[in-house]
Amino acid sequence: MRTMAMRPGRPIAIALACFGVIALGVAAFAAGDGSLRRVGIVGIGVAIGAVLFSTRFGFASAFRRAAEGDFSVYRAHALMFAIASALMVPVIAAGSIFGQEVYGFATPIGIALVIGGALFGIGMQLSGGCASGTLFMLGGGDMKFAATLLFFIVGSTIGAAHIAFWRALPAFEPVVLSDADKWPTLLTQEICLLLIAALALPRARPVPRALWLGAVGLALLNTATLVVAGRPWSETYGFALWGSKIAAHLGFTPETWAFWRGGDGLRASIFADITSLMDFSILLGAFAAAVIVGRFRPTLGGDARAWAAAALGGLMMGYGARLADGCNIGAYFSAIASGSMSGWIWALAALAGSRVGIHLRRWATAPWVMPDMPSGDPPASVTAVAHEMAIAEDVRR
Repeated sequence: MRTMAMRPGRPIAIALACFGVIALGVAAFAAGDGSLRRVGIVGIGVAIGAVLFSTRFGFASAFRRAAEGDFSVYRAHALMFAIASALMVPVIAAGSIFGQEVYGFATPIGIALVIGGALFGIGMQLSGGCASGTLFMLGGGDMKFAATLLFFIVGSTIGAAHIAFWRALPAFEPVVLSDADKWPTLLTQEICLLLIAALALPRARPVPRALWLGAVGLALLNTATLVVAGRPWSETYGFALWGSKIAAHLGFTPETWAFWRGGDGLRASIFADITSLMDFSILLGAFAAAVIVGRFRPTLGGDARAWAAAALGGLMMGYGARLADGCNIGAYFSAIASGSMSGWIWALAALAGSRVGIHLRRWATAPWVMPDMPSGDPPASVTAVAHEMAIAEDVRR
């Protein structure tokens, strides 16, 4: 039987990943109220990062393929939505679980949501990744996404500064499934339609098993986030928080921005912020998964044009996320899982933006997709499937 050889430096990397997770858990506990809730959030975030890296579950690639007429990845999204909605909408309708108050994500449907979703769609095609993709690819060693993350933070901060203007534009009140009198019937119908979509949406290629596993894993982990945190998974609020804190040190006054409503959120430690903890944990989870399976390979991720596209894409995603009150996670996945109509509107806007982003990406001639997972010793089964999927996704033009 063939065994995997331990590469030099791998034990140190594994130890570093374990230390990072433990240190973050301790910081979360120290910044909290003495409960283990934030420590639980760290554990969930690490699991999300590991699932994202191991399965290469795609959002940017799903929208790119859909814009080109291939809904194969969307089939996995439909399954993810069906499972998450079935688990989360009843909890949100009840208003609490295990003594923990809960709420879902719902955004007013208006100009800001549509423009924000479109900008995000353009940005994620330019950068080659979304919000969650940026975190797990950076955790996996693609340093190009450091530029995406940096400018994601910049864009989120600028969007937070401008939010009063965008919130003043016309918008309809949020439409939420759990607010309806017959929400159980409507939820059942939605789940049935999503399951049909998972089986029947047009596809140009088979859906890799890794994507189905990722869909189930992310649906369960988002539900766990709802139970532990009291609200679904989100990411980009943390980026706005980090950027606004830096802006305050540079002499700006973010506490006067409408986004912060007096600045209470700015005064607390970032380790007391659940979204920030999730973001850090996803990075660590992806890093841990990469080093454990021996697939952590620091790379530049492309030439100067690829880095420029990554930075511009991050800037557009950050700004768009603030306008739409979320990204591919908060405004899309978690909103739909909460039974909010705004998630579907965001998806349409992001799909339209992705079509524009595709043409801009071709013009920039930067690499299209996330780099393949390096070949080497035979990996575990899930990672092997992910590797096969990554090779199948190599559509550089």
